Amino acid sequence: MDNTVIEEETIPKLEPFDISTDQVTNAIKHFPISSSGGIDGLRTRHLKDFSCGESATKLTEAISKLTNVIRSGKICSSLTPIFFGAELIAFAKKNSDIRPIAIELTLKRLAGKISCFSNKIALSRSLLPFQNGISVKGDAQVIVHAVRA
Repeated sequence: MDNTVIEEETIPKLEPFDISTDQVTNAIKHFPISSSGGIDGLRTRHLKDFSCGESATKLTEAISKLTNVIRSGKICSSLTPIFFGAELIAFAKKNSDIRPIAIELTLKRLAGKISCFSNKIALSRSLLPFQNGISVKGDAQVIVHAVRA
């Protein structure tokens, strides 16, 4: 394993920007429909169902505002443990081991997805060559073929 240290100055400074309702709609469309909900019970299916029809505009505007609050780091400190926490589930593996699964709040995952979409070029540049498969078209497939060879 390469023990290369990433210097802090190589990490890009991401400029703050307002998340648009179009970005929210796009991120909701890209969520897997069967994705599980966190401790609040909100599932991606709920977002998909509510993001069409009359309620769509109000929902995407509210999520856009919430995402901007999250990105600015202004989540109320009393909500931080809940909002940035996760529900932990233990699954039994075939070999009697336990596989822990952490399920975050759907709105937090959505905010993260929007932020990653919005910054994918800067993230890709800063992560290469240490991390492959992020915003590099076909890179994951190249890795699979290299491992198989």
